[in-house]
Amino acid sequence: MQFHEALTQYLRLKKEYDDGIKRKKLTILQNNDFDKREKQDAIRAIRIPCINCSRPVGTIFQTKMSTSENRMLTAKCGDVASPCDLKINLRMAATSQIDHQLSKYRSQIAEVKTNIILTKNNLIFKYVGEEKSMANFEIQRQTLSELTNHYDHIFAKYVDITDNSERKSALEETRMEKDTLINTMQSIPAEHMDEYAHMYSENLIPLSNRILHLQYGQVFMESTRLPPPKVGETWVLHEIPVPLPWDISATGEKVISFVLGTSRKETKETKETKETKRKTTQQTAKLQQTKGESKTKRRRPTESNTNTVL
Repeated sequence: MQFHEALTQYLRLKKEYDDGIKRKKLTILQNNDFDKREKQDAIRAIRIPCINCSRPVGTIFQTKMSTSENRMLTAKCGDVASPCDLKINLRMAATSQIDHQLSKYRSQIAEVKTNIILTKNNLIFKYVGEEKSMANFEIQRQTLSELTNHYDHIFAKYVDITDNSERKSALEETRMEKDTLINTMQSIPAEHMDEYAHMYSENLIPLSNRILHLQYGQVFMESTRLPPPKVGETWVLHEIPVPLPWDISATGEKVISFVLGTSRKETKETKETKETKRKTTQQTAKLQQTKGESKTKRRRPTESNTNTVL
């Protein structure tokens, strides 16, 4: 099974399961016959069928972090003692912000360059033989080339986001529009202050907000209480640059397991259970039929004797 297909099916199953829980909770909350405690007890008692075996034991969906910083999406039967065969384990691709990746590659490139210098010095001062030094140099050269290519590719994305020509052009046009508006407002006579106030609220403030939005991703004030014995608080202005998106690595995603269905053992047990129930039902029916015939036989002589007396 392809990873995208497995992920799509996992998300669909989880959504259907979560929607089922939400519907039952909503039904309980909308029931006016229950008080608050009864609603809480009813919600705790909700039992959703397992998505695989359909028993009222639920399904455990989890998101875990592996040691390699990859997220793991898992699903298993809610019956811990005797679970069904449901076993879904999907390893997601690792994600990190672009600026973090650039920092990581810069460190790796610097380390490889240092190793190349050490390799050259070892060769010059005869600490390592020429053949071994040349082999190490070739390995380090290839590693440096690969790291540099990755760095250049990500850096191009970074520049496109932080130094976007369309956004810079929009920012310059908005600033020019604001300057023109300010000049116009400054020429308004004092007796027309209502017009000035209207232009300030309807035109100048929206333009200023647009400039702020184009220049920064987020701007906010944060207050911090002063340590004793000082009284009061300090305010700090935070101007966060354009937010950088998360970059998803092309490797790392994998379908570890995706098992649905019932095992042969469980199927056999189910058949045996059904066969036992069928035999029990037949025996009960025969027993009831035998009791009915016995009652009929006991009644017939009485009726014959009655007719004789009459």
